[in-house]
This record gives sequence, C-alpha cells and structure tokens, in this order.
Amino acid sequence: MKKNNKVLVTFIFFVSLLTFVFDNKQVFAEGSDYSVVPLLPENQKTDTKSFYDIELTDNKPFELSFSIANISDNKKSFSVLGFDAATNSNGIIDYSNENLTEKVDKNKRLTNYLELPNSFSVEAGETKKISFKLSPDSSQFEGYILGAIQIVPEIKKEEAGITNQFTRTIAIRLWGSIKKDKIDASIIDVPNNFSVDNGKEPSIHYTLKNEAPIIEKNTVINTTLKVKNNDKEKIVIKDEQKIDFAPSSILDREQKLSNKLDDGQYIYEVTPLVDDEPGETYSYTFNIKNGNMTRPVSWLALLICLLAILVCMIIIIYYQSRKRRGKHEEK
Repeated sequence: MKKNNKVLVTFIFFVSLLTFVFDNKQVFAEGSDYSVVPLLPENQKTDTKSFYDIELTDNKPFELSFSIANISDNKKSFSVLGFDAATNSNGIIDYSNENLTEKVDKNKRLTNYLELPNSFSVEAGETKKISFKLSPDSSQFEGYILGAIQIVPEIKKEEAGITNQFTRTIAIRLWGSIKKDKIDASIIDVPNNFSVDNGKEPSIHYTLKNEAPIIEKNTVINTTLKVKNNDKEKIVIKDEQKIDFAPSSILDREQKLSNKLDDGQYIYEVTPLVDDEPGETYSYTFNIKNGNMTRPVSWLALLICLLAILVCMIIIIYYQSRKRRGKHEEK
C-alpha cells in the first residue's frame, strides 16, 4: 500500500511538472508578439534575405514591402520610421538614431528618398503586407547609400510606463549605377572641429570624415598627444581604437584625459590605418596657457593681417590726397 502511495505521489508530481512546463498560456515579452519579414524585390542585388540590397538603374520611384504577422490576441498598431546609417560614439554603425542624420552628407541620406506610412493596424492573428515608396533623385553615383526603416509598436496611454518595447529594423542599401572595380578608401579630418576642454573633465575633440561611399570596417585610428619642451617632444598619451565608418559621413570623436593638461605647447596627432597601411597623419598644435587652450598664430595668418592693414593705410592715404587736391583746386 505504501509503495502504491509512493508511486501515486511520484506520478502526480511529474504530471504537475509537465503541466507547468508545457502550459499553453505562454507569456510573451512586450513586442515579441509580432514578426516582420522583408519582401525582397526583383532587383535585389545579393542573396541576402534579411535586408533590402537594391541596385538602382534609374531615378524612377519604386515600392518596397514587408509582411507583418500579429500573433497576439489583440489588435496592434504600428508606425514606420526612417533612419540614415551613421557611426555612433561607440564606433559602431547605428541604423536607428535620428540625431545622427546630420552627420551624413546631404545628398547621401536615405531619409531624403523615403515615403513612409504614418501608421497602420493589424488585427489579432492577421498577416498584412505593408508597402512604402522610395524616390531617388538620381542613380548616377558610386558605392551605396545606407539606412534603415524601423517598425515600432504604438504604446497605449495606460501602458506608457512599459519601457521594454521591442522594435524591428530592416536595413536598406541602395547601390548607384556607376560601376567601379575598387573604391579607394578616404578618411580625412575636419580641422575646424578640433578643440580641447581642459576643465573638470578634460578631453580632446576631433572630427574624421569617410569620403568613400562604402563602409570602412575595423579602421584603426592611432592618436598621440605630445608635449614640447624646448626642441624635444615627449609622448603624454598614445591610444589605438577600431572604428566602423558609415559611408559618406563624419564622426565626432572624444578622447578623455585622466588629468588636466599643464601649461605648455602640445601636438595632437591622428593617424587612420587604411587597408592596414598608415594614411595621412593629421596634426594639431595648441597651447595651454593659464589652464586654457589657445591656438598659435601661423605666419600666414599674421602676414594676411599685415597685408590687410597695409591695404587700408594705402586707401586712407589715397582718399586724403584726393581730398587735399580738391581743396587746392578750389583755391
């Protein structure tokens, strides 16, 4: 009898365990109750199935589509957003940050060509096809334009406190019709954007630009800070970082310093390694005086100022001489 009771208890325990594991009332995380699949067009360039990879042949508008399945028990509403691909502060290409759009060349922004639906709804258990339009102004360019669309579930007011909202992002790459066997890498600097903050959180800021209309992946950036002492230079900081550069875009970089810089003259050098070969070194010379940054005045700038003063003096002397001559003629 005792053995039968033990068997019965064991059986009940395993049934309870199976009921717990295979209970059909599954709980889904917010946003996981729908799926999105891109419907690839005929002019898809590669065998890739996870994003749109399209070769442009003209500037005629065309449509792209995706299917969306609502596997929840409730009607769901969605919005579609468009983004330009740009490198974020972590050195990674970001496909969903609208604040980075201004970092991409104006004529290479995917968002200029997108015409997206404001919003749409999908009934419970329904699968729906959603289309949107692209209207490129030209196909005559090298490389590609890169960006993405993002499908975002609309949150009800009573659910506004939920923060774990899941979205779906589909990348879009538009290839130009100008063919080239190899597009040369070109990482340059934007010298006017260089600055030094020598305050409570000292840091050095500089800007690099990827002129090439393609991704430059795993680009190594070497930076060196030197202090000049008479005719000698001493290395203060040496650093190396790997960055993925988005096509046709700029990247603002910040290098934090552990301590404030002492007064003196400094040289900051930035060297990109393109195709594992050192590219051009961009050098910035600056002074720290009374704890603040100053830029040394170049001989060219000084010469221009002197020439401007000389031209102004000649003009003044010329008009004064004419004025005196006129008075003399009146007499």
